[in-house]
Amino acid sequence: MDYAPQANDAQASDGGQVAANTAIGAGYGLGVTVKYDGGQFGVYGNEVENTTDKETATLASNERDSSEYVAYAKYSMGPLAFGVSRSYLDAGKNAAGTAQNLGQALRTAGGYFENDQMSVAYNVNDALSVSYTRSVDTYNGAPARTIDAAMTDYNVDTTTNAIQAAYSMGAMSVKAYNMQVKNPQYNSSAGTLSVTEIAVGLAF
Repeated sequence: MDYAPQANDAQASDGGQVAANTAIGAGYGLGVTVKYDGGQFGVYGNEVENTTDKETATLASNERDSSEYVAYAKYSMGPLAFGVSRSYLDAGKNAAGTAQNLGQALRTAGGYFENDQMSVAYNVNDALSVSYTRSVDTYNGAPARTIDAAMTDYNVDTTTNAIQAAYSMGAMSVKAYNMQVKNPQYNSSAGTLSVTEIAVGLAF
C-alpha cells in the first residue's frame, strides 16, 4: 500500500518539505501478489488527485484524477513458462487528441492507453531455449469522462510480435531475435518496423 500527501514527484532535500502543488493532490496505491505452486498472480493500481479548480479551469486543463492499473498472471511447469498481463493508464489529460497518424506520447496525450501482453518460453533442452511475445498497445482518443468536445473518439493499436532463441554449446553461444512492430508510437501511418539481430559469443 502506498500513500503520498503530495504526489507531484517533487524532491525535497534532507530535512526539507515538498512544496504544495495547486494542481496535484494526494496519491494512493495498492498492490497484491499471490503465489501458489508454479503460478503467480498480481494486481496493482494507483490514483493521483487532481485539485485544479473545476469552476475556472479551461477545457484543455488536466481536470481528472490520473489513474493506472495492471493485472498479471504467470505459470511455469517444467520447461514451459507462460505469462499474461493487462494494464490501463489514464493520465487525466483533457487536451484535444492528436491526429491518429501523428503518433501519441504516453502520459502527455489526451485519452487513455491500454495494453494486453502474452509471452511463452520453452527450454527445449539444456542448450536451446525459445520464446515468443505478443503485445497490443491501444491508444483511445477520447475517454468516457472527457468534457472536451474537441477530443476525437478513435483507436490506434501498436502491435508487437517478437521471437527469441538462444543456443549454447561449450564456449560458444548464439542468440537471435526478430521483432515486428505495427504502427509504432501509436502512429497509424508509420507502417511496420522489423528488426532482426543475431549475436555470437565465444568465451576464452
